[in-house]
Amino acid sequence: MKNRIFSLILTLSAVSVFSFISCTPQGPDPDGDGDGTDTTVVQPVKADSIAVEPQNLTLNIGETQVLQVEIYPEEAAGHPLTWTSSDESVVTVGEDGTVTAIASGDATVTVACDEVSADCLVTVQRALPLDAVLIPAGTFLMGTPETEPNRGENEVQHEVTISKDFYMGKYEVTNEQFAEFLNDIGCPDNGYYEISEEAGVKQLVMPDKWGVLCENGIWAPSEGFENFPVICVTWYGADEYAKWIGGSLPTEAQWEYACRGGQTESLPFGIGDGTRLTYELANFRSTHPYDVAQGGEYEDPQEDYRAITTEVGSFEPNGYGLYDMHGNVYEYCSDWYGDYPEGPVTDPSGPDSAPDYTKVIRGGGWFIMGQYCRSGERDHFHPDMFDIYIGFRVVFAK
Repeated sequence: MKNRIFSLILTLSAVSVFSFISCTPQGPDPDGDGDGTDTTVVQPVKADSIAVEPQNLTLNIGETQVLQVEIYPEEAAGHPLTWTSSDESVVTVGEDGTVTAIASGDATVTVACDEVSADCLVTVQRALPLDAVLIPAGTFLMGTPETEPNRGENEVQHEVTISKDFYMGKYEVTNEQFAEFLNDIGCPDNGYYEISEEAGVKQLVMPDKWGVLCENGIWAPSEGFENFPVICVTWYGADEYAKWIGGSLPTEAQWEYACRGGQTESLPFGIGDGTRLTYELANFRSTHPYDVAQGGEYEDPQEDYRAITTEVGSFEPNGYGLYDMHGNVYEYCSDWYGDYPEGPVTDPSGPDSAPDYTKVIRGGGWFIMGQYCRSGERDHFHPDMFDIYIGFRVVFAK
């Protein structure tokens, strides 16, 4: 009896198991491998494209900026980014896209994600102590064509290459700026100062009612002339200021190249249409304006004449954004005065000395007639002397 009952239980169990298996629903086979289960591996979404902003960036040395990135499609936005700099001596970049300016120059910062990348071109410039504009390197004809009216014999045309970009002060150095320098170096009230053991004591400036004055040992611009060009400064004073501010006086070649304002032809002036100089265009002895169409300088006694310096930046700039390159005050150059070299030259700095011991001055001044304010006109002045129509501006290496 017990055996029959046990056999019945086994039979019922077998039927139940068979029924369970037979009744299990058989769904689709998602991955097609015949086992009825889905073992498909989901592939991650790759970035199709990447964009970085800004695409061009200018920084001063020491400055930083975080670059912004957009990745497409959005599903790839969380993928890791790789940042690199083409020149880490100029620019470094952190893992979060923070760009740091190290030294002047250009570098490309690249951000990559998956198999796509984007670039940002970074230009690092010096943090300049004066308002200055960048003058691009280039080649030009220095001097004047033989057909230019009132041309001087010392203006022989020759090809000059300026091989490096440089910065030039947008304005002539002002009385306020020069007074700050004099106070910083402790210049005595007579304007004489020992610039070095070798050079000895030199006069830097003569106090003047249109220039700088010294009272109780403190230098200050004459009241109302704060933003006017400094005058009655010697070449030594101009040179010492330029070095103090971290720059230099321009070479004669740099000065003329910048004065022409990017012109592609040799014209008398770098402002206006290049052929005229009138009362509206510059501060000079405007009773003697200049017009190529009238044969150069001519007399116009009816024209107004200011007969004094004007605030820097009072007239329209030239093509490079430089003000008062014609008139207001003559501007010292670093060169000793001498004849031009023969043939093409690169970055000329003038002769080693001058027979008459004079330095080049350029641009004319408020007291000077139109023909002497031309871009190619040359003059010279003793470095120990000063006058009420001579000042300067500064250049900086890039």
